[in-house]
Amino acid sequence: GLNNSRRHTQRWLTPIKPHLQHLAAASSAGTSLVANLKHITVALATWDVLCEVYLDPKRARQRLRLYGAQDRALEQFFKQLEEDMTEVSMERHGHAKQLVAQGLRPAAGQGGACG
Repeated sequence: GLNNSRRHTQRWLTPIKPHLQHLAAASSAGTSLVANLKHITVALATWDVLCEVYLDPKRARQRLRLYGAQDRALEQFFKQLEEDMTEVSMERHGHAKQLVAQGLRPAAGQGGACG
């Protein structure tokens, strides 16, 4: 699962690691025109190599599986949280406060950073 994905990602990123480091070193974090021009030059020089790896169909499928796993883990977490809150509410008040628990769960299809 996740460990295999991590190993695959490391293997795929190994050949482009120097390009990523070069790009990171030329960060455009500053506001100087020279820094921005350097960043743009390096980004253009490394663009083809990075895109080749990032757009590889195997890598795209792996990212999709990882996002699916993250969504399932979050859904399981919120489901358990809702059950725990319902149990605590029952112990304290003799009835469940459904609105509190349901307010914490994200709406369907809205989970994840890219979803």
